[in-house]
Amino acid sequence: MIEFLKKYFISRKEKRLKKKFNHLYKKFVPQILSDINALEAGNDLLVKLHGSGAKSVIIDSILFYKYAILDIVGLANIWTNTNQAEENLIVRLLAGTLYEFLDDSRYFLSKKFRVKMAAMPYSERYLYEFDNIADIFRLINDEFLKMLGDIRNNTAFHKSKDPRIFKKVKDDINEVHFGQVVLSTFYLWIKINKFHRLFLNCILEYEKDKQHK
Repeated sequence: MIEFLKKYFISRKEKRLKKKFNHLYKKFVPQILSDINALEAGNDLLVKLHGSGAKSVIIDSILFYKYAILDIVGLANIWTNTNQAEENLIVRLLAGTLYEFLDDSRYFLSKKFRVKMAAMPYSERYLYEFDNIADIFRLINDEFLKMLGDIRNNTAFHKSKDPRIFKKVKDDINEVHFGQVVLSTFYLWIKINKFHRLFLNCILEYEKDKQHK
């Protein structure tokens, strides 16, 4: 999967890739905002019906991904529309955000969280997708997390006190390689989003089946 994305990125000219990112931004943002409103309403309904303890940990995890990807697509959109002088700065900020997204995803794609998913209705219909996403996540982490961490810790959120390290890491950022990271993260999020929709559809179906019994 990573090799495919590398070839995809390298085979496209910069202008076409920027157009692709802009398309993703316009497509994702209205959909994400609509999903957030629906999920927050679902959580509010659970609290209203069953009290404050009924708030769903799983719905909260889905909301985490929605909010996190909004920041990523927003920064990616700025990156593709910025001038060359500012480009390196935006890449460094985006690297820090991507690092946090992948690092925070460890729990939501962990074996411990899988146990929570397995306890939900009709889990046999969606757990295979969860396992597939966890495998993709591990590939992306192995390929990119160290690079993102170096950029984050030395040039973005935790700037190195050594100016030589700061300059070296900043100057070594490869825009093409970084584009592969962004595309890989979008690919991971698309898979996660598909899984969330499958999960929520199973829960809705379960509730309908319960009403007809």
